[in-house]
Amino acid sequence: MSGLPVGCLLLLVCVTAVALEIRGNDARVRCSQGLSDCRVSDWPMDAWFEPVEGKVVVQGVQARAQLCCRNRRQCTLCLAVELQIHIPPQPDTSEDHGGGGRPTNGSVRVCCETQTTQGVCHRVRFTLHPDALPLSSTTQLSLEGQPVCAPYGSTALLSVQPCRPPCPFLALTLPSLDDVCSPALLDSIEECDVPRITAVFHPVTGLGLELGGRRPGRPALLCLLYEADGHCRSINTTTIPLWAVTTCMCLQAWWPTGDQTRRAMSCPFTNHTEALIQRNEDRNLSVSLALVERSGALLLWNLSGPCRLAAQVWPCRPGQAGPHHGCKEIRGLRNASRLETSNWRQTQEGRWEISGAFNSFDLRFPPCVMVKVNRMKHDLGPFCINTIPTASRWRWNLLIIAMVTLILLAVLLLYSQHNKIKTVRGQALVLSPPDAEEGLCELVCGLGSSLREQGLGVSVDQWSRAELCSLGPLPWLYAQLLRLEKQGGGGRVVLVLTRGALQRAHQWTCLSGREEDPLRTGPPATTAPSPYSDVFWACLACVAGARGRGQAGERFLLVDFEACPRELAWGGGPLPELLEGLSVFRLPSQSQALLLELTRGAATHTKAQQRTASGPEMDPLTHQTL
Repeated sequence: MSGLPVGCLLLLVCVTAVALEIRGNDARVRCSQGLSDCRVSDWPMDAWFEPVEGKVVVQGVQARAQLCCRNRRQCTLCLAVELQIHIPPQPDTSEDHGGGGRPTNGSVRVCCETQTTQGVCHRVRFTLHPDALPLSSTTQLSLEGQPVCAPYGSTALLSVQPCRPPCPFLALTLPSLDDVCSPALLDSIEECDVPRITAVFHPVTGLGLELGGRRPGRPALLCLLYEADGHCRSINTTTIPLWAVTTCMCLQAWWPTGDQTRRAMSCPFTNHTEALIQRNEDRNLSVSLALVERSGALLLWNLSGPCRLAAQVWPCRPGQAGPHHGCKEIRGLRNASRLETSNWRQTQEGRWEISGAFNSFDLRFPPCVMVKVNRMKHDLGPFCINTIPTASRWRWNLLIIAMVTLILLAVLLLYSQHNKIKTVRGQALVLSPPDAEEGLCELVCGLGSSLREQGLGVSVDQWSRAELCSLGPLPWLYAQLLRLEKQGGGGRVVLVLTRGALQRAHQWTCLSGREEDPLRTGPPATTAPSPYSDVFWACLACVAGARGRGQAGERFLLVDFEACPRELAWGGGPLPELLEGLSVFRLPSQSQALLLELTRGAATHTKAQQRTASGPEMDPLTHQTL
């Protein structure tokens, strides 16, 4: 109410459905004696305290709610406001203005707002005729069909300017939708429109729902509640299964837009006596018991079901043959536990429950209770606490421990098999050719990354340049080959074919033919020394040693990149004698074949290792016993 003046006279007016009148939807303003040319326009709320035209004072304000309708349909709430205006006596200014009866312009302002929101203001301008005023210098001004600033059931605050303190200030309580939405107006007011619920019961399938209304093509929302004041749980189906149908079941339906508190409600089975529906309540009734040993035995009971029931609960004592052969009532406790429907409470799951207790229960007998629903001819029960002997509990505990142990063993077995399969995937050592340049180095590293993504353990000389330079080519190669042997994965050495690789293989063959030691002589000098060249030269010694034992094809293989720069490419010619018999794979067209060869070789090597696991350790270069 930030725009209201200080020192206002508050008038409270309540409007009911009886006071509502129906009129057209056109806004109009009516002038009384002494006023003419009355017209209304909007006025900004923030300009409330600006001066007004003319010398008039509003002495009183009255308002009432109306229904503004178009052809008695499409009705909305509106206001009719009546202002009592007083014109103070003016000094005689006939000499200056040509007579005291000269018409003058005047205006008043009317604002409508709520306690929490800023509303709307209107300015009414008119022409004042002093000579036509009544002797009391008071006249009336009426506004009809003005838009209301507050929703149904709330309070609209009306204020006026200009005024003389205490300023008239009206708090108008608007009618609620329940007051307005009479049967005659349901089709005229949009806010009164709710879906129509039609329930069709079938003794086999359950309850079918049909929804109708004035909004075709716009599905209504549904919720299900047990008891008219229960929690409403949304449902997205129009079929209620038979087991969920009870006498206290109710349904609510509403449109997804507008005021969702306006809902249609239907309780189709209230006061229904059909045995099939009442049997559902009995089947869904549950009883739970608990025994508390605290300063005497205390038997706690809880009764729950879909509906509130008028019932009784009492403790009983089973006979020698057990509770299923009769349970004798313990006298004096039945009347103390009568269940009234007003004492039930609803849980978050939507079930109604009530609880109680029996004091000083005799533990020499099994704790049991009986239940009597007032509308039923027979009693329900007995319901007893299932007390399991100590020996039986120990047997169940041992069974649970055994099952958990078996599950843990199965998990460990699966984990070990997974690790074994992962190891058998294989190991690979990828070596660069002696003439490796930037473009070819990227291809070598890409091959290593690709094999690693497939689950293989991969080492690439390009990735270990710092370690290679610190150890030296031959010790680094020895360490890598020894790692392949110790991991037991049947690792393979992958050599990249280029023109430079073929030249080094030819040079190795020539030096070996002259009975020279190629490792001691070292690789021929090049214009750009490279650690990868020395590693490749040392690897040729391993190939030569494996050829002498007939194992070169099991330990080494060759790859040829199709994207290799033209000046470095192999070209597909004959291989040197040192490399003859080794498998050659063109990449990437034969990538799958290469992967299959690496994994197949790993599996074969693993089986061979398992057969010779107790044998002596072998040197990775010479394959002689260490």
